[in-house]
Amino acid sequence: MLLFFYFESGKDVLIWVILAAVIFAVAALITKAAFVIRNNKKYKENKNGGQDFSFGDDAFDLESKYTDDGCLIMPRGVKYSVGLNGQLKAGVYELRSENADVNVFKVIVNDTEKEFADGDVVILSAGDVVCPTSETLFVKIRED
Repeated sequence: MLLFFYFESGKDVLIWVILAAVIFAVAALITKAAFVIRNNKKYKENKNGGQDFSFGDDAFDLESKYTDDGCLIMPRGVKYSVGLNGQLKAGVYELRSENADVNVFKVIVNDTEKEFADGDVVILSAGDVVCPTSETLFVKIRED
């Protein structure tokens, strides 16, 4: 209220009110943008529960993803999706542990953790998500 005594006309008051509203709106937009960016980062990190992996990732080259006999190396904690835009195509896959001493290992298939024995097969269809949780796996598609 004291500010009104310092203005010479109503026009000055209107200018200051508009200026204050613009400053408030800009501050609100910046705050909203900061929250959206922060929440999107958290969503991307936690969406799959593990690392996001794609064949275009510079951390891996194509030769390091496959063994000499054509098995895909699936590191522990990395999620793979199945389908057109995924890293795996739909089909029947044989699962083998990288460690010869381990006969039983855990794998998350579609948000459910299951135990598999060395040499077990799993049928994957479009939309499925697979993530080894206890061991790095060698995975080979079965052509039968």
